[in-house]
Amino acid sequence: YDPSAIEEDLGDDPMKAAQYGVKNLKYILAHFNEWMPDEVDKDASLKAARYEALVGQYNRYLKGVMLNIGGIYLTEVKPGTVGERAKPVSRERQQAAMKWVLNEIRNCGWVEDRSVTEKFPMRLGQTPVIQYNTLLELFDTHKNVILSSYLAGNGPQAYTLRNWLDDIYKD
Repeated sequence: YDPSAIEEDLGDDPMKAAQYGVKNLKYILAHFNEWMPDEVDKDASLKAARYEALVGQYNRYLKGVMLNIGGIYLTEVKPGTVGERAKPVSRERQQAAMKWVLNEIRNCGWVEDRSVTEKFPMRLGQTPVIQYNTLLELFDTHKNVILSSYLAGNGPQAYTLRNWLDDIYKD
């Protein structure tokens, strides 16, 4: 539930941190052939393994941002201690996370650099795989959105299931 309790959590803006990470991945992919020339990796096995790691890192960025949709900050509060045990991620942050993930799903074609993947064994391109898997996980966030909005009191500050559906539909 808690998007602040994940590995690689940097800073206080998960979308900004993920965007920096994506920018770095794009830079790495643009230099793949330069940094791993055919003379060094004749059968492209090293390049294929590193490419899979790059795609895996991209998926972690997507999932890290997606944890904010329906996210709930959890704090261990002992008896007599001031604080909330469970506090929903703000509506604004949840909506920003939804917008960021949907934008990435639409624009993840950059992972398909044929100059990098042309010597890999025959396989499906990564763009539809990323889109399919991310959408499945995104649609599954509805459960957390329901719980998060309940904790927020279903008032104007809550990111409700209706907001969630409207954001998906509008995009």
